[in-house]
Amino acid sequence: MPSAEAEIAGRTAMSHFSDTGTGPSVAERQAAVSLGELEHVAGLALRLAQLAVFERLFACLELGEMRLSELTVLHAVSRNPDIRQGVLADLLEIKWPNMTKLVRSLEKGGLIERHVPPDDRRSVALRATPEGVRRADAFVGTLKAGDREALAMLDDEEYARLLELCRKIAGRGAGA
Repeated sequence: MPSAEAEIAGRTAMSHFSDTGTGPSVAERQAAVSLGELEHVAGLALRLAQLAVFERLFACLELGEMRLSELTVLHAVSRNPDIRQGVLADLLEIKWPNMTKLVRSLEKGGLIERHVPPDDRRSVALRATPEGVRRADAFVGTLKAGDREALAMLDDEEYARLLELCRKIAGRGAGA
């Protein structure tokens, strides 16, 4: 199964490819399609909203050579020194082999360090390097601005409510 980033990139490429400039735009053609009763299924609405927001978000962000998944892991590690790799993989719902690849890439880039904690020789703990902390700090501001721009159709109250509901659905609570 492709990553969310790959799926969105492919969808964006297909949207641009299939929109020939003659006749209705891709967005207009999609808006004309009825999903009937499926329009009232929250899970489907969340999925379609996620795809739409990610498409706008990636258009706003300039991530450079790093992927959003790498920057997300780097940020989480910088805020949680010595976090266990498996704990972070489970939290972010990243398969362990994929997390190993992400960590290896970040380590190779000099952004994080891995070590075996003395209290659990079977696990791997992660810590951001000073350069990793700097990159994570820069990323969070860029991501928050891009996120707000991608959701510009919401006023501040609606945006706050959306965040609250997303946290609730994800089991992260209101103050997470």
